[in-house]
Amino acid sequence: MKLIKAVVTLIRWTLKLILTGILLMLVAYFLASSNWLKADNKLALALNQGLVQVEAWLSKAGVLPKLAMTERKASQADTDDNQAQGARWPQNQARVYLELTDPKLKRACLVAMSAWNDTGAFKFVQTTDKDKAQIICRAISDSTNGAAGETETDLALPQKQLTHATVYLNKYYLFNPSYSYSWQRIINTAEHELGHAIGLRHTNEISVMQPTGSNYSIQPADVTKVRELYSR
Repeated sequence: MKLIKAVVTLIRWTLKLILTGILLMLVAYFLASSNWLKADNKLALALNQGLVQVEAWLSKAGVLPKLAMTERKASQADTDDNQAQGARWPQNQARVYLELTDPKLKRACLVAMSAWNDTGAFKFVQTTDKDKAQIICRAISDSTNGAAGETETDLALPQKQLTHATVYLNKYYLFNPSYSYSWQRIINTAEHELGHAIGLRHTNEISVMQPTGSNYSIQPADVTKVRELYSR
């Protein structure tokens, strides 16, 4: 009898936790889409990062099985490894031209640039002159490449100096409900690709540079690696 009561109590608490998690997700989605919150990038980023953790917990608990499956499917090749391994710009800054007409992707890139700038390790400077840009951000819609983001880089050899980079954000995956990309994950993807444009490589650590490219925002380890790269 005691065992039955214990099991019933456990089930009740589990259901309460699941319902609480779902409620938190709904509240977070509502607030994250509110204009007044978008004005405060740091608060919005913190809220959305918490949302990512709630989504991950619910997915592990089996409440969101589709999220885990579709996220994994889109993320296995989410961000192709660029060819700039160990390469860097002459200085820890670069001019960026946003060749983006979609307001959501443009804002995601601006938020991602601001996030990197806030670290003090690298500075992205937005330019309206495409010819003077060192990095160009573009949107694509490609269902065949399996990547939500890609970065192509040009190098000057043998010194392995970056001369140009093009960041591609793939609307097919980022805006497709089947792949469950939240606003925070879109920002994380932009941060990841800009990390490649800086010269960072993939890592399996807790990092914005994980191959999935959307699970984490910029981490202290990422800042350390950028500083090490540009201190040489």
